Amino acid sequence: RRFRVVVSQENSFWNDFQEGHWERHTFDIFERFLKSDSTYLDIGAWIGPTLLYGAQIAKVAFGFEPDPVAFVELSHNVKANETEEWASRITLVNKAMASVSGRLDLGSRGKGGDSESSVFFAGGATTWQVNAIALNTFLKEHRIAGHVFIKMDIEGGEYDVVPTLRP
Repeated sequence: RRFRVVVSQENSFWNDFQEGHWERHTFDIFERFLKSDSTYLDIGAWIGPTLLYGAQIAKVAFGFEPDPVAFVELSHNVKANETEEWASRITLVNKAMASVSGRLDLGSRGKGGDSESSVFFAGGATTWQVNAIALNTFLKEHRIAGHVFIKMDIEGGEYDVVPTLRP
């Protein structure tokens, strides 16, 4: 699977990615379990490696990214693929996923955009207040049913969200 990305501060990441040095097992899991009739939720989409890959397989893909720096680059990377048929299946959501909808403090050890923004760094040097949505609320609002494939990498926020999946 192939896609285009913009030149950015993450070029060294994309070079490693292109060489197959980043989470190859993740994409093996996508190939095995993500299906053409799946709704794919990429919760913590960062700058798009898993979203751009998974959107090529799934029926529809939602990329959640609350970090404002990462979201800008994610948006540019999706736009770089706008001529691809699968790109039309992507919806970007500039919100955090949480156990309840509302506002959430999110922070970064650096300037943001580095894939490590977390609720654990809120109140640090770089902090944002972001909108959050509960997973069940999102599923109901978008009338999502059937096979849902979730990739969640939200830097510790999983402890808040995963228990809400039980019902």
